[in-house]
Order: sequence, then structure tokens, then C-alpha cells
Amino acid sequence: MSSPSTKTGVIGPLGPCERTTGLRDCGAVDDLTATALAARRGDRGALDALLRGVQTEVWRYCRAMVGATEADDVTQEALLRVVRSLQRYDGRAPVRIWVMAVTRHVCLDTWRAARRRRRVTDAVANQRPTPSRSETEWSELMDLVGALDESRREAFVLTQVLGWPYEQAAAAAGCPVGTIRSRVARARAELVAALSAAEAAAGAREP
Repeated sequence: MSSPSTKTGVIGPLGPCERTTGLRDCGAVDDLTATALAARRGDRGALDALLRGVQTEVWRYCRAMVGATEADDVTQEALLRVVRSLQRYDGRAPVRIWVMAVTRHVCLDTWRAARRRRRVTDAVANQRPTPSRSETEWSELMDLVGALDESRREAFVLTQVLGWPYEQAAAAAGCPVGTIRSRVARARAELVAALSAAEAAAGAREP
């Protein structure tokens, strides 16, 4: 296996610290972040390892944020954007947080495009599209999560679906930790209310 490239034309000259760890301040770095920094320096094997390391988590985030139908395509776009943006990653934050921030922007772009498509569809058909019903309890829960306000949905997915610490979720969402905690609490309350309403409606339909 060839050693990582140390060319300086794209990212500037490397000091002795960054040549060995990829970080200019010699701070502690996790394995996946070290892999990302090696990939940034031109190591193709490291790039493949980085994408394998984040793919499942990116897909789970996309599945919860944009739905099962769009998840595969949005995941692919997010990973492509990670590759295209890798030269701008400076290692100041763990790469998982940076990747999730990139993924978040891709999901936002998807939401905006979906809204535009819905407006056109509704104008033509003069009715809102009917959402498809899921076949499993998990999918039904994700449907309820999908109905949450976008900021609460993101906070819930990062902390409760992906299991991220609140501090990392706050870094990915670009807001204070207290804001994430508040959004998660409100999301939980809304989900409990929605589940209760769904159970009551199902009970009312029974003979």
C-alpha cells in the first residue's frame, strides 16, 4: 500500500504535527477522524474506509429525516458531497460531526425540493398527496417522527435514533446543548401525544 500523499499544492504546507496526526494542534484524534485526514491528503484507501465508516449512520439519519423512499438517493448525494468537500475539512471537529453537518444540508436541500414539488402537484391536482401507510411499528414511528417540526425531528433523530451525545448533536445542528435538550423533550411529548391519539382512533374503529 502506498503511503498517504503529502503534496502541499492544495491544502498548504504541513507542519511536523500535521504530518503525523493530521491536526495542527496535535490534539487527540479518533481513528475515523485520522482516516479522514489521511483521505484528505490523497490516500484512496483511507477515503474508501471513511465512506464505509460513515455510510450506515448517514443512511439511518437520512431514513429518519427524509423517509424510506428518498433515503438511498439522499445518502448517495450526501456521501458524494462529503468527497467533494473533503479538502475543506480541517480536523477541528470529529469527522462524524462534520459528515453529519454535510448530510444535514443535503437533507435540507431535499426538503426544499420536495416542498416545491408538492406545491406544483397540489396546484395541478387541487388536493394534498395521501401519505402511504407503513407496515411495521418502526416505520409507523418514523412516520410520526417525520411529522415533527424539522428542528425537533433533527434533534430527536440525532440523539434517540442515532444515539449521539447531546454535545455532538448540538455541534452537528449548530445550536447550544440546551436547545437540543429542549427540542428532544418537546419531540418526545409530541410523539407520546400522537401515539396516544393513534391508539384511541384505532380503538374507536374496533367493533
